[in-house]
Amino acid sequence: MRVLLWLGGIAGADICLSLLDRSFRHNAPKDNQLLSWAWARAIASGARALAWSSGPILMYQHGDIVSLIVPLWGIINLTAASAYTAAPFLPSLIATGLAGILPAACWLLAQGTDVTRLGAALLLLALPFVGFLGVLGRRNITALIEGRLELAGLLERQQLQTRLVEDAMTERTRFFTSVSHDLKQPLQALSLYAPLLLSAKDDGSRRDIATRVIECVTTLERQFSAILKVADIDASLRQARPAPISLQALFVRLADQFRPDAEAKGLRLKTVPTSLWCWAPSDLLERVLLNLLSNAVKYTRQGTILLGARKIGRAVRICVVDTGIGISQEEQLKIFDEFYQVGNSGRARELGYGLGLSIVRRLCTGMQWPVACKSAVGRGSLFSVEVPRAERAPRTPTGLDASTDLQSTMTQKVVIFEDDALVEDALTRLLTSWGISVVSCRNEMELLEVLQSSPPDALPHVLLDHRLGNGATGLDLADQVGKSFGNRVRLTLMTAETDKAVMDGAARRNIVVLRKPIKPIRLRAILRAHTAGANIKRCDPS
Repeated sequence: MRVLLWLGGIAGADICLSLLDRSFRHNAPKDNQLLSWAWARAIASGARALAWSSGPILMYQHGDIVSLIVPLWGIINLTAASAYTAAPFLPSLIATGLAGILPAACWLLAQGTDVTRLGAALLLLALPFVGFLGVLGRRNITALIEGRLELAGLLERQQLQTRLVEDAMTERTRFFTSVSHDLKQPLQALSLYAPLLLSAKDDGSRRDIATRVIECVTTLERQFSAILKVADIDASLRQARPAPISLQALFVRLADQFRPDAEAKGLRLKTVPTSLWCWAPSDLLERVLLNLLSNAVKYTRQGTILLGARKIGRAVRICVVDTGIGISQEEQLKIFDEFYQVGNSGRARELGYGLGLSIVRRLCTGMQWPVACKSAVGRGSLFSVEVPRAERAPRTPTGLDASTDLQSTMTQKVVIFEDDALVEDALTRLLTSWGISVVSCRNEMELLEVLQSSPPDALPHVLLDHRLGNGATGLDLADQVGKSFGNRVRLTLMTAETDKAVMDGAARRNIVVLRKPIKPIRLRAILRAHTAGANIKRCDPS
């Protein structure tokens, strides 16, 4: 009967503890309620331990050693097992250990016999063992929880990266779908004009068709240039080198560039004088403001365009304000997408390609510059960019004497190393029209022979394509030229690549990089700088 009473007490305590656990899972308490639930479970665990501890009290009979060993064995095993699971909450561990052992040990000591004192000693000696199991369980469960949290964090980061990749792929698909459509238009026109040009019977018709062909080529060149600028953004961000920038000097330079276009439309372009400096890569910030000002001039029919800056804490907020057509709230959510233009749903090419603000968004996101737009239809727009503020930089020499005459006569001889026959022919015709002697080379031996046969004091300028046949590159060929002629030969690398390794390799070799599609005005400037001996930018940003 006593055994059943003891087992019933243990079963009742276990049922209460199970109901408490089920209620916890069902209610899913908030974080601020967890401590109360933990204390409730500690009390329930202590009550269950008391039920275990009542075993010797109910079952022991004087002189019967078995009636003592059985409940003692049960107490020690049950307490040790529960201590491992109760370990995460220290009060629950203490309640389980003390309530399960001390009552029975005290009662046995009070009996005063050698057997009961031995039983009490066994229980008390088990108490450190129970504590050790509790500490071990606490450590293992903590490690398990931390592992699961870490796994959850990894899964969350993986899901985030997956979403980013999916968003990037969606954006890229949308981008190239729009690009494909826009490129097909001038290509379609060219395919129609080409046979007409060949079959034209009089000079007037040929000139008219040739003019149309030039317009198509110009459109293609502009589209490719705009697309390359988007593709070049990641490389530009990796190569970004922030430095102190005088906003006043930047504003004056930008205003001088856009004032003729603004005045041609009857607009006033004003800058607010400022003494503020910012900390940013000069080329990237100028690129952002160029796009904002270009849009302001394009979409303002009358009134004023204002460029200014103000201090905002440790940052500088640069603002471009116009009195243009304005942007609706709905369109403000779309204007930073590729190929989206306000008021140009028909995609008229003369209004641009809708990439300016997407470039602004990408650059500002990459540099962590907050960009914002406030606008009202019919009243104008305000675009702002926040960049870190900097102290005034000390004056340093510019490295290029202002008296250097970049309009001096260009170099008289150029060697072209280009594996594309059409590009080679076009470059040869262009350079020849400028009065330059041109030599084309197809392999390394021809190039070295041309250089060796040239007067030492009049070595030609070499235009190197980067992607050559058989896996060779322009940088490899530049190394061969360097071994034979040192730095006496001026080299220019022609490439459409945006790979940082190519740019760094050219910079290490002191080679100017000319981006494809090649702009004649940029090529002319490089050749003039060669003759003038001027230092020019090693990487063409266009």
